[in-house]
Amino acid sequence: ELREKLPKSIQLITIKSYGKDLTIQGKATQPLALSSINSLELQLSNSFLIEDKSIFLSRAWESKNNKNSVLNFTLSSKFSNPSSETLLANYERLGSIGLFKRVNLLKQEGLIK
Repeated sequence: ELREKLPKSIQLITIKSYGKDLTIQGKATQPLALSSINSLELQLSNSFLIEDKSIFLSRAWESKNNKNSVLNFTLSSKFSNPSSETLLANYERLGSIGLFKRVNLLKQEGLIK
């Protein structure tokens, strides 16, 4: 899903999760870097995996290499707790057949609702 939502002008450096917390670090090329980061924020806020209104830009700083200028950034968010029906529908839509089969099996076994 992240691949679909990522603007072409953004390069991700790290993606970390701890419990329900998600941190994404990346860099966007100038001069439209902030617009690209805002677009990513909006796209992620519409994700079935992200808790409503939990994504925010926690840090941004500019750096230059050679003649190019980039805006480095850190986005923070919280994962949502989607139902198995939501997971199944979205994994199927995304073509994530392996995840679809695993969630379906867990549901059939009664391990998730």
